[in-house]
Amino acid sequence: MERTLGRIPAALLVALLLLTIHPAAGASFHTYRPGPDSIVSYDVRDIAEGQDGTVAFATSSGLSLFDGEWISYHRTPWDYETGMRDDYLRTLCFDSSSSLWIGYAAGVQTYDGQTFSSIDTGRIFRHMPVHDILRTGSDIWIATGNSGLQRYSNGSWTWFRPFHAGGLNAYTIDRMAMDHETGALYALSVHHGLWRTDGEGTEPLFEQVHDIPASSGITGLTDYPRGGILLYNDTCIFHYSPAGNLSVMLISDELGSADDIRFSDVQAAEDGTLLIGTNSGMYVVYDNEIRRHISRSTDGLQNNRIVRVFPDSSRRYWFVTPYETGYYIEEEPSLIPVEITCPSLSPDSRTTTPEPLEVEIIYTKAGQTPY
Repeated sequence: MERTLGRIPAALLVALLLLTIHPAAGASFHTYRPGPDSIVSYDVRDIAEGQDGTVAFATSSGLSLFDGEWISYHRTPWDYETGMRDDYLRTLCFDSSSSLWIGYAAGVQTYDGQTFSSIDTGRIFRHMPVHDILRTGSDIWIATGNSGLQRYSNGSWTWFRPFHAGGLNAYTIDRMAMDHETGALYALSVHHGLWRTDGEGTEPLFEQVHDIPASSGITGLTDYPRGGILLYNDTCIFHYSPAGNLSVMLISDELGSADDIRFSDVQAAEDGTLLIGTNSGMYVVYDNEIRRHISRSTDGLQNNRIVRVFPDSSRRYWFVTPYETGYYIEEEPSLIPVEITCPSLSPDSRTTTPEPLEVEIIYTKAGQTPY
């Protein structure tokens, strides 16, 4: 912080003071444990958000939805046709019509807000379980077992069979992401590398991404709103650009902790803010600056091991530990108008050149207290 004295004309000072004052933004912190009016389980397997802002949680004990309040669903064996078929949800995704697609160990269902409908898995899917579900535009992609990918588009299914026409030379697809700039789908196989579509046409072709060194040990990938995708292992986050350039975005040593930090999950918010789940809490990073570190010591978490993170459209930054699910949100500051009344000037004083006021100017970084 620097201090200096400057001379500002009185009229300019009054104009500056007439500006609306922006107080520092507050923050709120919320945690939930399983209960009747809460999330249904500690064990969260996946998180997704619908167009109406509803956040869905796939857990090992049922489905939980959050829209300011919690509602949960469980398996209904007496209603197999229109109820949930299993309590153990592996993954989920909302489609373009706001229906929720749910992947189980042995099947796929959709939920339209009232009815659960089962997909004919025996006719469509060759192997189970479901590893991941992703929406690209109006299409739904599903990775199952060791049988590559299935795509649902305009009411029809297409099988992208491993080592067959279409170029996907990988049996098991573990995770998927989409480049929002080009529309390309990226499919990660831990054993067979990274694959992507050309992002064009109704019958996309897959090609292997050879720019990723095998030594990088990539274990996860996610969308990146600024274009391209993010790839990560337990100590490094990479950005893979739409042009095919790989660069290091962040390494764990840069977080400045004495702990041996390991990344467990990485997600990006719409403005490019990174949420990084680690064994030392959740880090909120924007433009290579740590905006917040959420941990046991700073916010009273039950455990520092973050299993999963997720940013929603309401700027809630969700996190999951083995003992709680919660979110951190920065509340928008209210504007405080300031009214300044100046004394009227005498006729004599109006003919006199006003003397500049000597004021102390304090330079601080954003969020730093000047005193």
